[in-house]
Formats: sequence, C-alpha cells, structure tokens
Amino acid sequence: MRRFLLLLVGLAVAVAGCGSEEPADLPLTEDFSGSCPWPTRWDGVKRGECADGVYRLELSEPGGPYTAWREVEPSSWTIEAQVMADLPEEGSRPDRTSFGLGCWTGVGGSGFLFMVWADGRVTGLVPFFEQTTPLPAFRPPARLHAGCAGGPDGTTLTLSLNGTAVALPASTRPSGAYSVVGFTAETGGEGATFVFDDFHAERL
Repeated sequence: MRRFLLLLVGLAVAVAGCGSEEPADLPLTEDFSGSCPWPTRWDGVKRGECADGVYRLELSEPGGPYTAWREVEPSSWTIEAQVMADLPEEGSRPDRTSFGLGCWTGVGGSGFLFMVWADGRVTGLVPFFEQTTPLPAFRPPARLHAGCAGGPDGTTLTLSLNGTAVALPASTRPSGAYSVVGFTAETGGEGATFVFDDFHAERL
C-alpha cells in the first residue's frame, strides 16, 4: 500500500506555474469536461492539460512544483478536489513527490499549499510552527478539502483528507483576502502522472 504525508507550507513567494486570468464564476465547480478554461502547458518536461474529463499533470523528469490556478474574487475560501497519482515503483524519491491544493493572495502574492507527500508521514509546516499529526494510510484517489480564512489577526487554516481532519493551529501572520486558488504537483522520479478531478472552491 502506497502511503502519503500531508505537508502544509506557508509561502512568502509568488504563485508559480500558469493559470487563467479570466475571473472564475462563483462558486467555482469544475469537472474538466467540455470547454475548459484551465491552462494548457507543455515545455518538454511538464504537461498540464484538460483531457478525458480530468486535469492531467504529467511530469517526465524530476522537478516542480507545477501549479495550475484560477483567479477568483478576493475572499476567504474552501477548496477541494479528488486526486489520483501514478508514480514509478522504483526511484520515485517519495520524500520529493507530492500533490495538493493552494490559495494565494494574488498572482505574485503569498499563500499556503496543502500538500500530500509519498513517504508516509503527516506534517504541518509554516514559518510559525511545525506539527506532526498521524492519519491512517489510504489508497488513492484522495479527496482533499482545505480552507483559508484570512484576517488582520492571521489566517485560520483547515485541512482534511478523505474526510479525516488534520488539526492545524492558526497562522499568526496577518493576511488579506485570497484571490487565487488551484492545485500543484511535483516529483522526485521520472514518469509521474497526477490526475485532478471535481475541483470546487467557494467562499467561507
């Protein structure tokens, strides 16, 4: 059974990857079928595109993270998605392979990544705290649900994996409203594929 870790990372850097600058209708619900406004990218190493009713990230070489995002109206948000991961059995570097969700204060703003890693530990880490919370092992698909509620006294963060909540303290870093939401993946091996489906974002 392949196991994963959850890592919460607070970022003070710009959101990387590519996205759509067309503001999304609210709430944002995407099953990636029909017309798909999410970004398409192929640079010889990373391919991100809507295909066969899902959003597929194919990473042919170690590296990342690759992030696909949408701009939304500034607010506090809950975001969720279903994720499948097809990882190489050998040489996958599970300590460097992950997928997850993110919310940012803007394109070029700071934010948080809610990550699932492939080496079996569960960790929450931002510049203000480090915390380990055990979760039972699971088989993909994974259903991730995350919340970013910003305010002058900090951001309240919530996270659950397949319905099991992860206890996270509030960030004490003041933040504005979040106006970019999306998902991300990276790999430490070759030939990893990440499939995202049923993405949903709505105001808290």
